[in-house]
Amino acid sequence: MVLVAAADVRADEALTEVPLSRMRLLDGPFKLRQDVHRKLLLQYDPDRLVHNFRVNAGISSKAMPLGGWEAPGCGLRGHFTGHYLSACALMYAATGDAAFKDRVDLMVNALAECQLALGDGYLSAFPRSEFDKLEKDPFNGVWAPYYTIHKIMAGLLDAHEHAGNPRAREMAIAMADHFAGRIERLSPDVLEKMTLTNYKGNPVNEFGGIAEAFLDVYRLTRNPRHLTAARVFLRDWFIGPLARGEDRLARLHANTHIPQARSLVVASDFLDDPRLMPAARFFFGQVADKRLFAFGGNAFDEKFGDPGVETADLSDLTGETCNTHNMIRLARLLFERTGDARYADFHEHALVNHILASIAPEGQTTYHVAAQPGRFKVYGKHDDCFWCCTGTGIENTARYAQGAYFTSPKGVWICQYLPSRVLVPELGCTLVQKSDFPVGDAIRFEMECPTPVVAALRFRMPGWLAGSAEVSVNGVPTPGVRSGSWLVLQRAWKDSDRISLRLPMRIRTRAAMDDPALVSFFRGPVLLAGDLGKESMPDSDVVTNQTAFHALPAIKAPDLKTLSEDSIQVGTGGPSAFTATTADGGLVPLVPFYQLHHRRYSLYWRAAR
Repeated sequence: MVLVAAADVRADEALTEVPLSRMRLLDGPFKLRQDVHRKLLLQYDPDRLVHNFRVNAGISSKAMPLGGWEAPGCGLRGHFTGHYLSACALMYAATGDAAFKDRVDLMVNALAECQLALGDGYLSAFPRSEFDKLEKDPFNGVWAPYYTIHKIMAGLLDAHEHAGNPRAREMAIAMADHFAGRIERLSPDVLEKMTLTNYKGNPVNEFGGIAEAFLDVYRLTRNPRHLTAARVFLRDWFIGPLARGEDRLARLHANTHIPQARSLVVASDFLDDPRLMPAARFFFGQVADKRLFAFGGNAFDEKFGDPGVETADLSDLTGETCNTHNMIRLARLLFERTGDARYADFHEHALVNHILASIAPEGQTTYHVAAQPGRFKVYGKHDDCFWCCTGTGIENTARYAQGAYFTSPKGVWICQYLPSRVLVPELGCTLVQKSDFPVGDAIRFEMECPTPVVAALRFRMPGWLAGSAEVSVNGVPTPGVRSGSWLVLQRAWKDSDRISLRLPMRIRTRAAMDDPALVSFFRGPVLLAGDLGKESMPDSDVVTNQTAFHALPAIKAPDLKTLSEDSIQVGTGGPSAFTATTADGGLVPLVPFYQLHHRRYSLYWRAAR
């Protein structure tokens, strides 16, 4: 629970995110994808996932090694196993399916055997000697050792928090003790070289969110050495300029620094450093306001561009999915601490238009999502690539409902419109949300409470609204009270009370930041993509190498007769299908980007000249 003070929240209130274990998704596009991964996750072979850990610990393993970024010779080996542990723990919390708790317990026990054999709390799929190399010569060792350690520690911490595994807690603490001991022996000069990630490229020592892992352990132990270890990865060269409002993000590796910004928010809970929250908020704004593509992703070939540059250098290597995964997690933290609805608005935009769009109907996940017109999505083979975005990808479906609801002592904050059922024991009630959102604009809520409860329900009023929201309670129109970005209904709620909420949508345009003649079309929160068919596409867009089709040229997207919002017509493919008229009088289908897979597309359009 975090005290908040912002325009939309009274200073004496506190916001707490409702945990996954109290929510269940109901029928809709999010549950559909979650169910796909619910089956897929249990198809992974635990012995293969821990093979490299066992080999490193000197334990016999007869399993076939994994390939791609988990192959025995890869410097990132072990990272996906951490993601997998998180995904299973989160899926257990999100669904209550005991098979995932069993899988978590199995994985934790197997990794515990490796940690015991290695001794001194160390746990990894590569040897300690790689950290010796890192400390002596930061750019000539394994790929990103602390990045990988972070994923393993995060997996263990998730196993404890979301699946109730006490052994995982002790293993994470032992890992924190081991690495705190390493760090304590290093000089300031070595630490500076080891943690310098501002050299305008893809850092060899990408350490990402390792500070957050130490902070999460500190939250459990209150051992000062864990806090001290976390502070090592909170670098002044990163914090200082951001806190002063200076944008120095251009050419930085995005997915190294978004988790660092998230760590600043977590650290603000424990450190008396007034720079931390302003730095994190400024960072978020510079990315979310000045570096986003239409679908909510960011970065060119994994690196931030200059502020305001969106379409000047488009290719297939835009929009790394990990970046958006971590930006949403940063937005949730900032919302909890500020109550500022802009973070929930970003969350919705990125969740609907990138994260949901990043998963194929068969369950494969994307690495980059191409913003360049005429490209197509490229998906990774689940059993043979193990990209960073494969790891966050299998977590995303379990995380869908995170940040949808927050509670305060005075009520419930409905931040995301996802068909779902949420238990609110603080108020002694359950809230059920049903809709075909984001396609339809009508959302229905029903209260389940054995005894009447006095509470305020706060509904986020999105920035894309095409008019005033309409609300009724038990069929009676009820205006509610508008408070900033929220519509507030406060009363004594009874069992079976029904709320109907209509959030009017329209077709709208968004101009590219660096080219006002280039626009994208949205309906409400949903980005509409032009379906350009399968011209010159490969036989399969599911690969092991994320750049497999980088040399394959994009096809040309047609110009449109006009970019007027009124020119977009309803199509014949259902309630979310539309058409635009091309310069030569033809029609191009426009469909929600999250529904378009295995086809070429365009997200940006020009008018005929």
